[in-house]
Amino acid sequence: TSRNQGIQSINLFDYEKINKDIFQNVTHILVSIPPDGDDVLERYGHYFQDIRWLGYLSATIVYGDHFGNWVTEESETKPVESRGKSRLKSEKKWLNSKLPVHIFRLAGIYGPGRNMLVNL
Repeated sequence: TSRNQGIQSINLFDYEKINKDIFQNVTHILVSIPPDGDDVLERYGHYFQDIRWLGYLSATIVYGDHFGNWVTEESETKPVESRGKSRLKSEKKWLNSKLPVHIFRLAGIYGPGRNMLVNL
């Protein structure tokens, strides 16, 4: 967690307060920004050339509908919804960056108003 010694979190959207020197010792980055607000690569990517690991949190929506068939990491991505298309576009942008990127496709997140089981 960020409470551990040596781990520092940075708010990359507070543009005026970002000191570019802070990236000098960065070795790992976890990007959890939805694609509609993700300008991290464009704004800061040139500072990331020495990182060892970058994680991007995407979503399983990039797979689209496989009509009940099993979906694995090797399954074809064919998003139907605009959110899925945006996620996939963002994934490709990160993968094309030549950085050591690892994509994590998270399943739907449950919360207030987001639990489909309640609607059954």
